[in-house]
This record gives sequence, C-alpha cells and structure tokens, in this order.
Amino acid sequence: MYPKIFWGALFKALRESNDLSQRELADLLHTSRQEISNLERGRKHPTPELVHAFSNIYDINLMDYIEQCIPKNYKDEQLSFKKKMRSKARKKSGCFLTKNKTTVFFYQWKR
Repeated sequence: MYPKIFWGALFKALRESNDLSQRELADLLHTSRQEISNLERGRKHPTPELVHAFSNIYDINLMDYIEQCIPKNYKDEQLSFKKKMRSKARKKSGCFLTKNKTTVFFYQWKR
C-alpha cells in the first residue's frame, strides 16, 4: 500500500508564493475558506478534481510531486511488473498505438 501524500504543505506554499489568501483561493475554486484551511492542515484530502484545479491555477505538473512522494522500492516494483506484463502481452496478445502516440498493451486471460 502506498504512503499517504500530504498535500497541505504544497498547497499552502503554492498559495503563499502567489500572494493569495485562503479566501481568495476559495473563491477561485468555488469552495469555502474552511475547506482550504482543512486541506492545508491535512484534515481533509483533496478530490482528484481539486488536484486538477490546483495544477491548472498554478500551472504546474503535480505528477512530479506525486512521484517524489512514492518510495523508490515501490517504483522499482511497479517497473518490474510493467515489464513482465509487457512481455506477456507481446507473446500472447498484442499492442496498438493510440492517437497521442502512446502504446497500449493488452493481455487476454485464458479461461
């Protein structure tokens, strides 16, 4: 299981670096000041929509932050599993290229 990501420190640092009050940020996000306060204190976890909104407002890629929070052994384990699944997919099923030029591998399980 992944460790929980503490978004509060990041959200507060971004808000303060852009000279926004909690009230101003809440107005931008169509939420309450208390919601922003709870996020910054870690009392609440942001929804995916809120993470996306923060990414757009501050024009940053939050995936970089997420990747920094994931321990290396988890990344290594995922990479190993991904390689294993790709080799199985090549042998037993196939792959195709999507519109945005990413390769999607699929695997058909035997019944």
